[in-house]
Amino acid sequence: MSERPQRESPPIRLYAIPKAAPPARDSAARSIWKKAGSYVWFNLDAGATAVLIFIVVFGSFAASALPIVLPYIDVDAAYFLDVIFNAQHSGWLSRDVTFTYGPLYEGLWAWSSHIHGLSVGSFFRFGSVLPFCFTALAIFAVARLLLRGYPSWKRALYIVALLYSWSYFEVRHATVLLLFALSVYELDRTGRNAGQTWRAAVIALLLATTFLCAADAGMYSVTAFALTVVSSLIVFRSDRAAELNILRFTVIVLASLAAWVVIIGAVFGRQFWVDTLAIISTYRWSLAKAIAPKSQAFLFKVTIVTAVIFVIGWIRRDPESPRLARRPLFLLCAPLFSLVYLQSSIVRADWAHVVFGLFPAMAFSAAILLGSDRPRAPWLLNTFPALLGFALLAHYTTPYPRFVIPFVRAKIAAAIQARSFRGKNICPPSTSNLDGICFPASEFEKLDSVSRYLAEHTTPSDSVFSFPLENIYAIAARRSVGGGVLQNYLAVGDTLVQRKLQLLEKDKPLLAVYSLDRPFIGLDARNTITRDPEIWFYLQSHYRIASEIQPDVLVLQRDPTRSSRWKMETTELPTEPSARSVNGQKESNFVVSDQFVWLGDADFIGIKLLVRYPLLWRLRKPCRILVDLDLANGTTASTIAVVPPNHETEIWISPWGGDHLKKYFSPDMLNWQTHDLSPPVRVRTEIAPMDWISEKPLSVNIQKLEAVRLSLGSEPLRSGAGSAKSATLWRPTD
Repeated sequence: MSERPQRESPPIRLYAIPKAAPPARDSAARSIWKKAGSYVWFNLDAGATAVLIFIVVFGSFAASALPIVLPYIDVDAAYFLDVIFNAQHSGWLSRDVTFTYGPLYEGLWAWSSHIHGLSVGSFFRFGSVLPFCFTALAIFAVARLLLRGYPSWKRALYIVALLYSWSYFEVRHATVLLLFALSVYELDRTGRNAGQTWRAAVIALLLATTFLCAADAGMYSVTAFALTVVSSLIVFRSDRAAELNILRFTVIVLASLAAWVVIIGAVFGRQFWVDTLAIISTYRWSLAKAIAPKSQAFLFKVTIVTAVIFVIGWIRRDPESPRLARRPLFLLCAPLFSLVYLQSSIVRADWAHVVFGLFPAMAFSAAILLGSDRPRAPWLLNTFPALLGFALLAHYTTPYPRFVIPFVRAKIAAAIQARSFRGKNICPPSTSNLDGICFPASEFEKLDSVSRYLAEHTTPSDSVFSFPLENIYAIAARRSVGGGVLQNYLAVGDTLVQRKLQLLEKDKPLLAVYSLDRPFIGLDARNTITRDPEIWFYLQSHYRIASEIQPDVLVLQRDPTRSSRWKMETTELPTEPSARSVNGQKESNFVVSDQFVWLGDADFIGIKLLVRYPLLWRLRKPCRILVDLDLANGTTASTIAVVPPNHETEIWISPWGGDHLKKYFSPDMLNWQTHDLSPPVRVRTEIAPMDWISEKPLSVNIQKLEAVRLSLGSEPLRSGAGSAKSATLWRPTD
């Protein structure tokens, strides 16, 4: 019997229990956070810039309750206040204003100072906010151009180093740095690929706009573009097509720049360009200053360190690198432009200008160090040497603490201090509040009394002329400063002097403040007739004393009849034959006139001379010309003369110092008496190099030596007036 077939049991199937799917909301949230984190990581440079701007803005508002205590308003603060209050009175696009800073620079400070209502206090609290924001954005753009393709944390470190540690914020230097980086980027791109016309037109627009920022910013920006063009032709010299592209791009830029120059001249007037060129041409000889030993040591140290970095960067250059900081064009342009920019350090060589002049060298060196990695190399091997070099550069080239407290750190400290401060804007004991600033009692009394006098004797539409430097009196009285050229120390050279006098005649300020209470930094401001003779003669021939409110602070009133009665008489004095032509390379001291007879009623000495320099002075700076007057009582009066090179000029000297000059504003000529003072008997001249940078003159030619007498025609002649042997008449131009 056969067995029944057994049925096979079906195989057991194991089924996985499905897991619960995560909520769609959690998945989307993780995706958003991941994208956000990735975005932040790849844009750390933008985040660092935003944080620095936030710190400055927040710190400015957080510290607004703190009182600002100042011993006085110095010259640097005074010309910023000039710019801001001029913008309020005549508009920041005014054609009747001449200064080294242009309308865009003026606009940034003016708009920022208006954040909490315009006052001297608001300027110190908020005036720097918008300029810092502009500087931060410019440095951010420089980092994006020079360190393009590198990790964002490197660009962030670069931005923080420049804005937080190494540099006091400065719109001009950041603007020049940005134009340099743009020029290198565009010409390198043009050499590899044909440039586009619209990009050349934009470069031209930006170059023209830099002149609206400041005269020196425009000059250095154009120089940066020119250096980049020459360097790019050298780098791409083996590629004919690249050279043609570069030349075509350059021609378009120059043609567009010429068009923009015409447009700016149409908007601001042709005088804008005339004044700009005059400011650039007079700066080297009118504001030159010797370099101090500490500044010189810092200059040499930073120059050596950055030069070593430039050499190493050139050795490690990579023409095929996708990153600009490794390419030959940048590595050739950067040291050349840094060398050109050192002109800011060697001409007016105080500590601040030395630091400013070294800023491009430090910025470019930092970019080279952070961009020194090689492809396919281990991360640690690429990163550690760059950070080590960066740290050493920061250590050996930092300008602090001898310069100023870093701006961002100062804002943080002020905000922290404000949290524990009780009482809003309460001045400390022994100080008083004037327009938002706490001044010591003596300074407050002077500013308050003079500004109240100006406010009481003028209308808000009137302008006030300040001489030589203290415009703060007009600003505190809420009056515009007459004369157009905002600071008188700038009014040197034929063009700017005539500009100043023309604007004074146009404004005809009713009152003028003649202040000799504080000398100007690095210049002999107390002997004002030597630095600004034409302006002093204009003031003396049009104004008489109204009140001496404080010692050495006179308020003058315009006298409409004084200029028609005013005259100048000159008598030639004998000069040594050897002084007619002196070899400046061999002789440093010589006698102009020895043992002459001084006229009893003469007021000044005039010296007509010509100082010839070799062409090299335009890369260095001229020597200082000292005039020594030996008086009959055995004392010597020394005066620093401001002499333009290779240009016939006249030096005016008061033998008895600048303090005696205020007597000439009396309406009574008897108060001008000089016959009871010890007369000069000998005139000597010294050619004194300021430092090793100064260029000695080829020759000094003394053409005429004169005794000068001033008088008012309707007044009786002073005693001895008839002793003049020859007389010529000089009148101010009405």
